Amino acid sequence: MSETLVQKQVRLVLETQCREIADLLKEKVPAGVGFTLFLFDFGQKGNTAYVSMGQRDDSVKLIREWLAKQEKGE
Repeated sequence: MSETLVQKQVRLVLETQCREIADLLKEKVPAGVGFTLFLFDFGQKGNTAYVSMGQRDDSVKLIREWLAKQEKGE
């Protein structure tokens, strides 16, 4: 199912905001520290924007490890 014009507009705004926030974070985090940032709007057909300072594989690994800890209640 393709996205509607409104969904596309919201997605593009989120992607822009995500990049802007990432640029601000890059200035604030110390050397050797990375981040992965998600922005999303609520709802069944919500949009998600994602940006990471690290490699994609590292970000996926980080998210999986974090989810596993959350599911265990750690």
